[in-house]
Amino acid sequence: MELFKPKRKQSNRNVRLVAVKKLEDQDLLADIAKNDKDKWIRQIAIEKLEDQQLLANIAKNDKDKWVRATAVDHIEDQKLLIEIVKTDKNKDVRRAAREAVVKKLEDQELLADIAKNDKDEDVRRAAVRKLEDQRLLIEIAKTDKDSSVREKAVEKLKDQKLLADLVRNVKDVDVLWAAVEKLDPTKWQDLLAEIAKTDKDEDVRWEAVKKLDAEKWQNIMASIAKNDKGEFVDIDAGEKLKGQKLSADIAKNDKEFYVSEYVKEKLKKLKNKLTPKSKT
Repeated sequence: MELFKPKRKQSNRNVRLVAVKKLEDQDLLADIAKNDKDKWIRQIAIEKLEDQQLLANIAKNDKDKWVRATAVDHIEDQKLLIEIVKTDKNKDVRRAAREAVVKKLEDQELLADIAKNDKDEDVRRAAVRKLEDQRLLIEIAKTDKDSSVREKAVEKLKDQKLLADLVRNVKDVDVLWAAVEKLDPTKWQDLLAEIAKTDKDEDVRWEAVKKLDAEKWQNIMASIAKNDKGEFVDIDAGEKLKGQKLSADIAKNDKEFYVSEYVKEKLKKLKNKLTPKSKT
């Protein structure tokens, strides 16, 4: 009877899923990984397996490509992974094996070669995650065909001068935004101010405004709050205004309701703060 079956053997898929997630017994997990009819349940069991030989067997022989790919993710044997890269008939399984190889690589030359030349963007991105060569990362940020690989290269950049140079010269909006986000605001205020005033992309301008020193750039903040057409750029600039004259001018003349109302409220709070409380 169904009622007396262990939860891992119940016909109800959800019951089996919950049971497998709680299992720790390696023998039971191995049985489920090999024999359960549901590929998602097999995958959950595989993620908890420790037997490398069994993982290798599943990676080679399971009928479902995603189950094989899940097994590949948990294989430690580099030689076996390379064999799968070379021989598996399914491109998704081969890709999973290449990514697994890259994750375990430490050789910077090999990683550089993969990051520049592998045909698969997921594999290139996995290699970029482990790269340390700053100039190579700049090259990849400028030239890779895939935007997610370019952005990952920017995330890995540590050299502030190279980042600033990238900000000045790159045309790709996603890369530019990622580079501005990485700029150290204590070192690049002039560059951030220029971007906040002149860049064509709203998100890039917004990121620059958030990093500007409000005390130093009050006139620029006022100009942006009055003139920027971005949905959030002008509001963020208005938030950083300190002087009553600048705030009052925007509150009176700004045509965008949300900006003017926001600044009016800010001005009201500022006046209340500055007005001495009467003694009773």
